[in-house]
Amino acid sequence: MFFDPDVFSESKKYSRSDLACEITDSEASLGGVEVNQSLRGGFEVSLTKITSDSASEKLGKPVGSYYTVVTGRVRELSDEQREALTAVIADVLGECVRSAAKL
Repeated sequence: MFFDPDVFSESKKYSRSDLACEITDSEASLGGVEVNQSLRGGFEVSLTKITSDSASEKLGKPVGSYYTVVTGRVRELSDEQREALTAVIADVLGECVRSAAKL
């Protein structure tokens, strides 16, 4: 299963946008889409890669890598959780920068 909707069920309580992590199993099975989910610092992180022009066209998103960090309501996090979230976001941004440097 490429996408586990239960991983992101908590985030359904909040506003949503056009997130790549919302790609369904049937869309991911078209090919040209890779979805990896992990838990970092207590937060769900999804990396969705759209790797082909055909998947890009079908999904309406450019070829590329898309990160989503599920945080819930940030203002309700403890100071310790906010520090962990800061580290997670810094890590994800570092991955983006390193990836862009390879281009």
